[in-house]
Amino acid sequence: IQVDFRDVPLNDLSYLIDNNQHGLLWVRGTSAVSFSEKELQELTRFVDSGGLVFFETVGGVGDFGQSAERAVRTIYPGKRFRRISGSPVVSGEGLPNGENCSRVTYRLFSLDRFGSREMRVRLRGLFPGEGEHGGGVFVSRDDVSFSLLGQPCWGVSGYVTRDAEKIMGNLIEFASVRGE
Repeated sequence: IQVDFRDVPLNDLSYLIDNNQHGLLWVRGTSAVSFSEKELQELTRFVDSGGLVFFETVGGVGDFGQSAERAVRTIYPGKRFRRISGSPVVSGEGLPNGENCSRVTYRLFSLDRFGSREMRVRLRGLFPGEGEHGGGVFVSRDDVSFSLLGQPCWGVSGYVTRDAEKIMGNLIEFASVRGE
């Protein structure tokens, strides 16, 4: 898989849409956000043209993921976010190098925060078109970015490094396979 990282402004996703680059758009934040009307229009165009958006709450303790879910529900009224436990992003099924993420390990801070031992991926998804074959939106209220760095840090709520790598790998592969 060839991965091409680009910084693109949310208020102008034309380059990605016009050049048929409907891979994975990774949008990260920490606190609640209000998207502009133009940003919501561009996100809608991207998803409706087959793109996947992954909103992540970096650090896993802010309100970014929740606010992103609220914003997406305004552009797709009547659609709901659901846990995606049966998705290839979690199971790895149908992905050439997919890995099973059905059972994951969270950082110790997460377990302390949850008050129990959670072992399921808490990713949520919304697919406005033809199920997972059209465009879609994934949201993680748990940290993936910091976990990918492989550094221990109290105060970060998310996955251990190996499971963050598997989840991110599956997201990238899922976007790649769908774009073929």
